[in-house]
Amino acid sequence: MISRVFFLLGVLLLGADCQEDFKDPRTIKPWTLVYTVQPYYQSEALVNLWKSEKNVKIPGEFFTWSSMSNQVLDKPSVNDTILITKIQKPKAFSEEEELLIVKTINNCSETDFEKYDIKKARLKKLLDYKERNRNFESFSDVLVTQDVPSLIKLCKSILGGGKPKITTKLTKPVKAITVPVVDRDTRESIKSVVGLHIWGSTISWALLQKNNLTQWEQRNIENLSKTNLVSLINTVSSITERIPDADAYVMEADPYTSMSKLKGTAYAFYVQRQQVIATVISILGMRRRLSNNYNSSSTEDQKINNFFMMAPRSPAKRFNLTVGNEIMPPESIIKNVLEGNLHHKIPDFPKITVDADLISNYKSSHGVNRDQLHSTLLTALAFVDVVHQDDLVAK
Repeated sequence: MISRVFFLLGVLLLGADCQEDFKDPRTIKPWTLVYTVQPYYQSEALVNLWKSEKNVKIPGEFFTWSSMSNQVLDKPSVNDTILITKIQKPKAFSEEEELLIVKTINNCSETDFEKYDIKKARLKKLLDYKERNRNFESFSDVLVTQDVPSLIKLCKSILGGGKPKITTKLTKPVKAITVPVVDRDTRESIKSVVGLHIWGSTISWALLQKNNLTQWEQRNIENLSKTNLVSLINTVSSITERIPDADAYVMEADPYTSMSKLKGTAYAFYVQRQQVIATVISILGMRRRLSNNYNSSSTEDQKINNFFMMAPRSPAKRFNLTVGNEIMPPESIIKNVLEGNLHHKIPDFPKITVDADLISNYKSSHGVNRDQLHSTLLTALAFVDVVHQDDLVAK
């Protein structure tokens, strides 16, 4: 009995080009051994085959010599010739898997292979073989077109169902329609909304209370261009007192304006308008605190939390009134509101009722004044739509 048999790992030189004219190793002999390594403790010597002059490896191909049993091999020289009498080939895939792989390859078009792990050069050889021979008859035929590492990757990807689909999601942040954002708690507490529009010397507002338009008015600031800051605040304060209480006040924010581009009168108009807006926001924001004798020391509670700014152009976008960079007149929307038909024109929009006196006052307005009434009501309606639609989604 032998105590050990050397394990021979060899690189064998085959005369034929294995990629184009592959021959079964069992039919080629003798083998020329060119390199050996460590001893292996078994009754038979196993040799890992490296095939062809290109040194293309076949992992898992092992060869045994029965004639070497019960012998101790001395380390061979480079030119020793050994006759292989028996081949043992552990299979990487079962017969069922091999059949599935061959069937899949035969049924795949060139584009179908995109989901499998195969390089373009290897795919070209695969397709060329299919074109010449119509189909692969057996798993061994596939090996003719692939080196073994590439074949194993392809087979595993076929058995695994192909490459996982990578879905790319947009990570671009969604711009908020209102600032601050209307959260769930705030939304549930909003039962009345005042839409505001401040332009030129006019302050306009519209009150929607439980889906009823109960106020729709405007007031002018007298001698605005000649008013100093103190007089301006006093005048604006007296007008703001007419604006009714509401759970939420909302304005449409102005598009970004570069101060450096404003000259002379335009600059003065812009600054004065911002003073009016700041005064109105401050008074309305503090009204609830003063009326409730609010005395909280919390930093959050001291903030104005019932005034909302809608993104520029968002009221018009809400009602599909934008065409490119242009905003279409909102007369059709206003007409549907006054006739009580808006909820028929816009799905899921609540029905709005309007007091008869407000309709009469609106019809008596003209020009710029009517346009400002349009703007303030459109802003209020858009905010109600934001609250209402988000509430439907939440439910």
